Amino acid sequence: MKQFADNHRSERSFEVGSWVFLKLHPYVQTTLRIHKYSKLSPKYFGPFLILDKIGPAAYKLDLPPTSQIHHTFHLSLSKQANGPPNVVQQLPMGSNNELQPLQILERKLARQGNRPVVKFLIQWKDLPLHDTTWMNVDEFMVKFPTFPI
Repeated sequence: MKQFADNHRSERSFEVGSWVFLKLHPYVQTTLRIHKYSKLSPKYFGPFLILDKIGPAAYKLDLPPTSQIHHTFHLSLSKQANGPPNVVQQLPMGSNNELQPLQILERKLARQGNRPVVKFLIQWKDLPLHDTTWMNVDEFMVKFPTFPI
């Protein structure tokens, strides 16, 4: 069994000073950024410079100061970037620049399990109209209690 399991494993290591792309888990992306089609959001962000090797499998990355995540990652969450970056894919913004609603475009009654819930179609401030999202009324009221409905 060990022989078959080892067929899918590979030895990887990166040098300090090289560039890597960072893979964020989907649940982390949704907490950091609202996106209408999460399936189409990027899987890798970067490239970022490796500053230090913490252990045999952990690396410290040079993340922008606006990022809300820790700078140390396991090597399984990164992949080698070829050469220095010419275009950098920014990390999603954290709670400092959380999206603010501009207006409620539409309301609808939907089912969540066996119970009916009301949902709002929200247009976000500083985002184009095609980035509108549906949100439950209860969740909306908790996040934005002062927004006029």
